[in-house]
Amino acid sequence: MAAVLSVAVGTAAHALRFTDQLRLAHETEFLAKRLQYVREISRNADDFSALGYREPSLGPCFSLKTGGQGYYYRVGSKKVESWNLPRDIHISCNRQETVFYKDGEATNCTFRLSLGDKQRMVIVDRVGRIRIE
Repeated sequence: MAAVLSVAVGTAAHALRFTDQLRLAHETEFLAKRLQYVREISRNADDFSALGYREPSLGPCFSLKTGGQGYYYRVGSKKVESWNLPRDIHISCNRQETVFYKDGEATNCTFRLSLGDKQRMVIVDRVGRIRIE
C-alpha cells in the first residue's frame, strides 16, 4: 500500500512541475507576441498623433506594473493596453521601460518571468529583435 501511494505522489509531483513549465512557457510566448505587436505599431507613429496621443516621436513604451504582476504599453502619457499575469507568475526587467522607435529599433532589455524555481526570459535587442530563452 505504501509503495502504491509513494508512486502516486511521485507521479502527481512530476505532473505539477510539467504543468508549471507549460504555464510559464505559455506566458512567455504571450509576452513575446505582445512585444512584437508593440514593435509593429511603433512603425506607424504618425497614426498616434492623428488619434490625439501626445509625444508620438517617443514611440510606444512597454512597461511593467508595480509589483511585477503584469505589464502594459503606452504612447506618450496615455496607457493604451494592459495585461495581468497569473498570481504565481512574476515578471521583472533590467529597465524601467522599453521604447520602440519608428525605425524598428528599441531599447535593449531582458524580461524575466518566474514561477517558483523556474524562469524564462524574453530578450529585446537594440535593433528590435525579440527572442525567448
